[in-house]
This record gives sequence, structure tokens and C-alpha cells, in this order.
Amino acid sequence: MNYTTEHLLLIPLGPEHAGAYAQLYRTLYTDTIFLPGETDIDFTQRIKDACTCIYALYDRQGTEQLIGDCALHHFDEAAGTIEIGGALLPEYQGKGLMRQAFECLIGIAQNQYHAPHIIARTASDNIAAIKLALHLGFQIQTADEAETVLMKHIGTL
Repeated sequence: MNYTTEHLLLIPLGPEHAGAYAQLYRTLYTDTIFLPGETDIDFTQRIKDACTCIYALYDRQGTEQLIGDCALHHFDEAAGTIEIGGALLPEYQGKGLMRQAFECLIGIAQNQYHAPHIIARTASDNIAAIKLALHLGFQIQTADEAETVLMKHIGTL
């Protein structure tokens, strides 16, 4: 199912996104995220398989470029937790787009997966991600030099 926000279109990640999706990760990260000999389709499928749900993000202002992704992953029904994450091309950061994507995902976590707690993990030097999570009502659970873990109680329906 596709979702729309004020400025984004969220489309379930599929093989039709493989080329653009792999390029997104080549742009944001080093090639070490790819396994040796891994094709774009294999990479996209590997990431998709690791997620509970994952969406390709497109700017609704007319561009056909994939600008990022957002996902729910590591759903632990017994613990009542699910993790949230995402990536966005640098030129689209700081515009409130990931906030819109995460608000949509929080609704999905609550309504479809009934997870009472949502977890956000980020590098401790990723100040923008920490500020975003705090703005969305997450609270810091643990933090060290490498990683900050935040949690939000979202309840269940």
C-alpha cells in the first residue's frame, strides 16, 4: 500500500526500485554495505528481507528520483518493540521530510503491528536524527560514544 504525506510519496520497496535504491546507498555510504558480487536487485532484496516493512521515498513535487527510504524492522512481538529507521539524500535533509515519513511509520507500527514501543537507533554524532526523534516524542534510553538508542511509547489499539 502506498502512503502520501504533505510532501512525500511512500511506495513499498520492490525490485523495480533496485537500481535507484542501490545508487541511494552508494551515495550515502561506502561500497562496504554491499556484499561481494552483489547485484542491485540482490542488495535491495537483502535489505527488504531484513525489514518488517520498507518504503522508497519520493518527493511529491514532481521529481521521479528516489530520495530516500524509511523502514520498520526488528519487530519483536513478545517484547512489544519495533525499530524505525531511514535514510535521505543530503539535498533533501533538514526540510522536515523524514519527520513526515516517520510520522507515517509510527502510525503503521501502531495500527498494523500493534507494537507498544518503537525504538530509534542512531550514531551518537548524528545530532539531526537525535533531534528528530526527540521532537517526535522519543526519549533517550542509552547513549555512548558510538550509538544513541531512543524509545517512544505508542500504545496499542
